[in-house]
Amino acid sequence: MIKRIFLFIIIMVVSFVLFSESFNKLSNDNNLISTVKEKGAVRVIVKMNVPNLFELTKLSTKFRTGNLKNINRYAMYDADYNLSMSIKNTAESVIYNLNNSFYELKYVFKTIPYISIIVNEDSLIKLNNDSMVLRIIQDKPIPLPRYEINPETEMSKPMLSNSVELIGADEAWAYGLTGKGWYVAVLDTGIRNTHEMFKDKQIIEACFSLGESYSDKNNGGCPNGKIEMYGSGSAAHSKHNVSGYDHGTHVSGIAAGNNKDYLFGVAKDADIIAVQVFTYFKDYDDVLSWTTDQLKGLEYVYSLRSTYNIAAVNMSLGGGSENSFCDDNHLKSIIDNLKSVGIVTAIATGNDGYCNSISSPACISSAVSVGGTDKFGNEYNYSNWKNGMVDLNAPGVSIRSATGSSNTSYSNWNGTSMATPHVAGTWALFRQFDSNLSVDEILEKLRKNRSDINSRCEGTKLKMQIDIEKTLEDFIKLFPPINFEMAQVRNKSLLQNEYINILSWNKNPLNDNKGVVSYKIYLFEDSNLIHLSTLSSSVFTYYHRNVEKRVEKTYVITSLNEKGEESVKYYQTIKF
Repeated sequence: MIKRIFLFIIIMVVSFVLFSESFNKLSNDNNLISTVKEKGAVRVIVKMNVPNLFELTKLSTKFRTGNLKNINRYAMYDADYNLSMSIKNTAESVIYNLNNSFYELKYVFKTIPYISIIVNEDSLIKLNNDSMVLRIIQDKPIPLPRYEINPETEMSKPMLSNSVELIGADEAWAYGLTGKGWYVAVLDTGIRNTHEMFKDKQIIEACFSLGESYSDKNNGGCPNGKIEMYGSGSAAHSKHNVSGYDHGTHVSGIAAGNNKDYLFGVAKDADIIAVQVFTYFKDYDDVLSWTTDQLKGLEYVYSLRSTYNIAAVNMSLGGGSENSFCDDNHLKSIIDNLKSVGIVTAIATGNDGYCNSISSPACISSAVSVGGTDKFGNEYNYSNWKNGMVDLNAPGVSIRSATGSSNTSYSNWNGTSMATPHVAGTWALFRQFDSNLSVDEILEKLRKNRSDINSRCEGTKLKMQIDIEKTLEDFIKLFPPINFEMAQVRNKSLLQNEYINILSWNKNPLNDNKGVVSYKIYLFEDSNLIHLSTLSSSVFTYYHRNVEKRVEKTYVITSLNEKGEESVKYYQTIKF
């Protein structure tokens, strides 16, 4: 009798364990079961066990962005194709095993082992029992982080011009590092591409918007009424002017805007990849973003790595509260792939005022999570914080940037949404400086050379705000001279009547013991460097003779050492 009872207990324990394990694929999400029972269908993202995934992904991610001339595109296309076919074949097997159950396949991803699908209770159970299925999560729409719009007061000014100075972006510009030749991708609510902040910029546009209703097979939230759209106008704002509809325009202006007058983004000469990933939900009168659309947007950016030099992806979105890294998040796979090819994903920590957690997906360890600060060196009041989970801080209070009302409209906004594009733009500056730098190399230097700020959450504990100038100094091996100045004089005599631009400079103490033997002077004209003169390191003045009266000119000065190595270039413009 005792043996039978003991055997019965063992059977019950084993059955309980097997029963529990069978539902591990549902990510312990009780809402998924209740939702499908209540609504009859649910959107899910399914992670599959794809054969040789690690090896195929490694071959695909070998082809980095940033050195477009050196990429073997045929080899890259072949690697990407083999990866996508392995995923596609696995997806076909998973779908086949659903037999006659109800399902609606929304998307098979090409570089990550997922499918997006609508299922009912029966097909959900079959997916859960499929040996090729590793995990199932509910595809839930997430919001924009809560942000504030500041009134137009003197106290709220400056902003974008001052915030780029606070992080030292203007010093990078003086070295000619403006993001030129690089792209920042912004996954957001789209962009007003005709705004004056984006004049003369190349803007690549796409839209991924599944739509609100489960029953709509083709009706999505893109301008064409579909769930996908590409080309000019595809990232246009939602026609529903709800709060935050032009969030993507404001963010894009901070990262890479330039109105050619007084307002400049961090990477002021970078171009933009605008990806609209939000859907209008009429029940909430709000815009939300499905995880599937975010995944598609990130994968789209990955697919462009051999077409454009892409420095960063900006994701000023998220929600929830996470007090530990959330590396089970489905976005991690594509964020890892982007990181492997040299593209950082910068994500806002959120604006809930948490002191022991941050939002998702900023909690993904391979992303760069960004908190906000004000212009006085304090942490933004509502910036989420968790020790060890916030990578960087950047200005996020009273940031003036473009809005969607008109081609000349601007507004001052607060939030980590505004801080994050400062970081994304910063990446474009450093990738322009050295296209071979990895995401980790840049992050390590930025963290090492941070400027301290006052913490709201932990009293006197100090955190990090990006300091581009100090970080550049850590990267640069040979510096140009300092105090590079210019003035124009008129030389009038019986024999001649000319205008002369006088250039002067001083020795740079950072070059002590680096063997500087000479300085080179260039004229920068029509994007070309014209060599004017090479002078001894004991000479600190150059006269550019017979120039036009009061005509703006840009000069470049560099240092040369005894090995013939040339420093980074320092740009200076004489204005009248």
